[in-house]
Amino acid sequence: MEETLSIWTDGTDLGSIEDTGSNNGQYNFQLFATDISKLPTDVAGGSTAFVIDTDEIYVFHGQSKTWNKI
Repeated sequence: MEETLSIWTDGTDLGSIEDTGSNNGQYNFQLFATDISKLPTDVAGGSTAFVIDTDEIYVFHGQSKTWNKI
């Protein structure tokens, strides 16, 4: 069952971001494009985010702490 998040562990407002699963610090999220900038950066490398309204996929690079569209 998916978990709707309203704030992240550091208090960041996550808007439409939903956690669709996690394992060892890697998270899988789904969200709407308006909230891409709200993706958390305190996750493990390899975390993914699916943008529902644009069909884009982002992957988190742990060393640079950035979300990158693939």
